Amino acid sequence: MHDPSRTNQELIKEISVLKQRIQELEKPEAERKRMNDALREENERHARQLTVLHETSVELTAELNLDALLHFIVHRALNLIGGAACNCYLYNPQTDLLERVATAGTPLIPSPKTRQRGEGMVGQVWVKGTPLLVNDYASWPGRTRAYDSFPSRALVGAPFRLGTEILGVLNIMAPLPHQYTQMDVEMLSLFAAQAAIAIRNARLHDRMKMELAERKRAEEELRKSETRFQDLFQEAPVGYFEYDTEGCITNVNQTELDMLGYPLEEMIGQPAWKFIVEQETARQQILAKLAGAVPPFREFERMYRRKDGAIFPVLIQDRLNKDEEGNITGIRCAIQDITERKQAEEKLQHTLESLRKAVGTTIQVMVSAVETRDPYTAGHQIRSAELARTIATEMGLSRDQIDGIRVAVSIHDIGKLSIPAEILSKPTKLTEIEFSLIKEHARQGYEILKNVESPWPLAEIVYQHHERMDGSGYPRNLKGDDILIEARILAVADVVEAMASHRPYRPGLGIDAALNEIEKNRGLFYYNVVADACL
Repeated sequence: MHDPSRTNQELIKEISVLKQRIQELEKPEAERKRMNDALREENERHARQLTVLHETSVELTAELNLDALLHFIVHRALNLIGGAACNCYLYNPQTDLLERVATAGTPLIPSPKTRQRGEGMVGQVWVKGTPLLVNDYASWPGRTRAYDSFPSRALVGAPFRLGTEILGVLNIMAPLPHQYTQMDVEMLSLFAAQAAIAIRNARLHDRMKMELAERKRAEEELRKSETRFQDLFQEAPVGYFEYDTEGCITNVNQTELDMLGYPLEEMIGQPAWKFIVEQETARQQILAKLAGAVPPFREFERMYRRKDGAIFPVLIQDRLNKDEEGNITGIRCAIQDITERKQAEEKLQHTLESLRKAVGTTIQVMVSAVETRDPYTAGHQIRSAELARTIATEMGLSRDQIDGIRVAVSIHDIGKLSIPAEILSKPTKLTEIEFSLIKEHARQGYEILKNVESPWPLAEIVYQHHERMDGSGYPRNLKGDDILIEARILAVADVVEAMASHRPYRPGLGIDAALNEIEKNRGLFYYNVVADACL
């Protein structure tokens, strides 16, 4: 092992060479460790950003006050990717400028209140409609020269984009040596896409609030008008007459004489039904009351005929006249001319119909918003609504319930307005985070609809349409009788139409496969009565 011929000097030199080789071998290992640590740190940061983004998507759609929403956007954007300051600009079509509407953090430069197309980073993002990353603004060719005297900085900007429409721009800046990454750009872009949907929803909510306020004012005026009418009606004198056991008039007041246009002598002794349009029906009812076979009606309407032949509606209240022994001796009646009331009711009906149309218009605005954003979802809603209406009809539901189901199903996926279009139309399998965003659409649909005044519980129906009878649905795991009948019908129609139709990530499975799903899970996922009506 030991070679006596080798000198100590040679051994020392050999040992030195070996140490050098060992150090060279250790260098790649240290570099790999450093790279792995950096990669792990970046992945952890990315995971934190995704978590914040997921939480933010729910909070964004829940906030319908525009000013509060804009304040939330700039602060949450800073929290998402970091920085010194964040500015939010929205497009004003009247001035054709971007206007700064919200700011968070400590600005590194004086932020302009407006931006023109192509001006600076914000203007470039606006014109191109794509995100932009500049890690050294001082050396960027597109910089605004007015800020050359300020320290350089890193900036990232993203558009608030809805399809081809740019609502505005979100930009964040940080002092050097801070550097933004492409992952930061992607995160801010996805956040801005969600924020754009929330901004559009808040604006839509503002318009709906104005429409509902106008509707409430109209209803209040109608109520006041009805109150005034009732006051006058109750205080006005009424007609009064009596008739005997033969049905002949024995007494009549002047108000009724004036009402019918007869002198007293032409009414006394005449059958009470003589002045009624449907004389035979009235005769039979009057005689039945006098015989004790039918109790007097507390209040009922009839059509009377005046002496000049004019026909008008009256409201009658009658009571039996009895002697001391309880025998019927006749009937006394109070009669009111309700022509004005009928006219008012007709006018009120027209007004209510107009208000109903206004609600329909509001719903149509929502449907149109979905159609513009995602034509597939719009078509799915329309087809599902027709199927749900057919199922409800087969079940024998009331006309009002059927109308409510049709309206609710027509907008049951309204919550998907809060989901980026690229996720809705993604042709491949969704990631876990993307699917969790999709599942939020029922809750977000409820948030959009909960303040919409309607004859039907639209918001709750939409909220429940992914619940299942066994409690396995979402978002609240409702089961059994906790689920509205309208939502049970919607659940079946939604599944059948979705399975039978083409989806972005798969071709249609066909109606047979859809019906097999309903039959297989009848009574488990789907209410058996609804399933039977569908099958």
